[in-house]
Amino acid sequence: MVDTDGTTLDELSEIWEDIRENCQESRNSDYDRTVLNCAAWLAADPGGESAHVWTIGLTMMAPYLTWLPGEGVAQQAVSALEAADRTLRERPCAHDSHPYRSHDEEGGEYLAELLPALDGSRRRSPRSASPG
Repeated sequence: MVDTDGTTLDELSEIWEDIRENCQESRNSDYDRTVLNCAAWLAADPGGESAHVWTIGLTMMAPYLTWLPGEGVAQQAVSALEAADRTLRERPCAHDSHPYRSHDEEGGEYLAELLPALDGSRRRSPRSASPG
């Protein structure tokens, strides 16, 4: 279960997908806020049970971050992802497989479909709130 508030995982994945598809918009304050909120949730609990949600979100929004985000936005995303990597890298995993293993660069458009499947509970997720 994902500890969240705000929008559903389906809605959140649609927001992230929209940013991925429209990443040519540089310095979009709404996009920046969404990336920063996602990074804040991941940084707040980089090894938590919802870390996969925020990691996928930042991955989906990565094309925007390579275009021209606001000042410091890309650095916050990278810092959060590095914290998750440090926390999770050596952790044992009991899963037989992971959806990302079949993911390739050309398959980025399918990440939005994977997110709700990873959390069968369809819990709520934040749109603009920051982790508390």
